[in-house]
Amino acid sequence: MLRLVAASIAIAALAGCSVGDEIEPPPAPAGVDLEAVDIDDETANGIWLLDGPTALQRVVDAVRAGGGGRMQGWIEESVPVEDATPVPGRRIDLAVAGTASAYRAQLTVEGQELELIVADGAAYLRGNAAYAQRVGDERFVSGFVCLTPDDDLVTEWRTLTDPAQLIDEALGGAELGVDAPADGGGTTEIVVGAGGAPVGALTVSAVYAPLPQRLVVGDVSGNASIDFADWSGTEAVTAPEDVAVDCG
Repeated sequence: MLRLVAASIAIAALAGCSVGDEIEPPPAPAGVDLEAVDIDDETANGIWLLDGPTALQRVVDAVRAGGGGRMQGWIEESVPVEDATPVPGRRIDLAVAGTASAYRAQLTVEGQELELIVADGAAYLRGNAAYAQRVGDERFVSGFVCLTPDDDLVTEWRTLTDPAQLIDEALGGAELGVDAPADGGGTTEIVVGAGGAPVGALTVSAVYAPLPQRLVVGDVSGNASIDFADWSGTEAVTAPEDVAVDCG
């Protein structure tokens, strides 16, 4: 891609010019630091040449265009205390595998445990007694209950089951920068809080598609540690067999 950028610059500079004309260099492509372009590895994606917001969007786009993957980790909120250090709040543990439209997710939140499967245009959800009590429906304890994918009981977890959405919402409003990969390194980091004291980083691939590998962040609002893997594609997600309440 970087070679195409360089070629387009050369063509734009030469088109319509005759010998002796003063050539005005074209503007740099948006978000690209051309002074840093020096890549011999044809597999390098050049993500570190972009500004932070542009790099983040490339990562989000790569996840959405990928063939699915796995996401596992935890998020811990912090509760603000006036004139004191925030105290730990709600913790969410998550494990998700699949794509945005077909996935299996296991979530634990303050004693509530639930398993959510979305496949073949339907959603299947089951949980423990604490979860069933919160939603006011004991059927979820007996087995999977079939729901529509747009049911509120499904969509309330959307950010935690969609890696692209989680990354976008977690980092979209932050000040970001991008580090160059170490010599011979296959990864680079999108640094969170690049303008001051860094509060975390999203590690992404520096070759081929800039897919995420790990997110670690922490500030007064909370902490998170999430690993991403298997972007080459996970096993197909299918409807569960032990359905307590059928669809329709």
